Amino acid sequence: MSLQIKQLPQDKPVQLAGGVVLSLPNDVAQLDQYLTNTYPLVTSRDAPLVAAVQSLTAAAITRTVYNTTDQRISAPTDPIVASIAALFGPDPGPSAPLSQRAILAGCGGRHGFPSVVCGSVARIINSSSLWGMGAVVSSSGSINVDDLSARVGMTPTGPLADTEGRTHTPHVLFLPSVLTLGRMEPEPLQRLLAAVLGCQYCVGAVVSIESRVLLAFGVVGSQLLCVDPHVVAPLADVPFTLRNTADLDGQVLLAMVVTNDEDIVGLTRLIDTTVQSLLPVGPPVGFTSHVLTSDAGDEGAMDLDTNAGPSKQRALLF
Repeated sequence: MSLQIKQLPQDKPVQLAGGVVLSLPNDVAQLDQYLTNTYPLVTSRDAPLVAAVQSLTAAAITRTVYNTTDQRISAPTDPIVASIAALFGPDPGPSAPLSQRAILAGCGGRHGFPSVVCGSVARIINSSSLWGMGAVVSSSGSINVDDLSARVGMTPTGPLADTEGRTHTPHVLFLPSVLTLGRMEPEPLQRLLAAVLGCQYCVGAVVSIESRVLLAFGVVGSQLLCVDPHVVAPLADVPFTLRNTADLDGQVLLAMVVTNDEDIVGLTRLIDTTVQSLLPVGPPVGFTSHVLTSDAGDEGAMDLDTNAGPSKQRALLF
């Protein structure tokens, strides 16, 4: 299975699977109808959810959510966050299976772009009760995990100034999703979510089910990094394939939602033994890997290489 992430036009309609055309800015009714017709798990009652996500995106235009002090992004009393949380439902709690209480989302890299934590979007594509988690990757490569009560981070728009005074325009939305095998094709899904949130690119991960990986992928700078097992395979047998390696100046992001502790251990070992093959020849590059497994969100953190300077740090999220 091969996945191509295409740049979405900002001022033109987007044609989705089946010839459906989604206008930008998004038409909530049109989107709801597309979801209803395409994915049986989604019904028209999810229209308020789509509208809430759209409101969240609109709010991001008028609010400054990027910070250069690496503070937590946490706004439990924010009315927009509250509206999303109300639609998303209560936290199933730490005793619930990991597959029911945690999804991972992150956006950014060397320059500390805020995370995108939108568990409610997962509700659009899967009716399971999931819980959103997010992370902020600072310019030094460290990771601050959002408070679970925030659940929804803001997608910044326009140029942002980092701690060194340089400006950057974020262009990647990183949104993993939990899918049922065969429920939908990855590419239309990612294009759809990118259109919903007004991002140029939407990059995500199809997760393991019962310790088997379906598909996972991330980004290298503006390029696509694809973990492509071709078929459903045991976790340890999944080959990591680096594609489109022309731009390695950005962050490396990998993501996967795991279903149990054994998956976490297996994935950690797999990444530990393969991550160096993803690096260009040259001085060591720093990686930070985190396992998001509990309310604390950062258990199991480890530095694979702490000798690299901040400008060479890259974050590995999974």
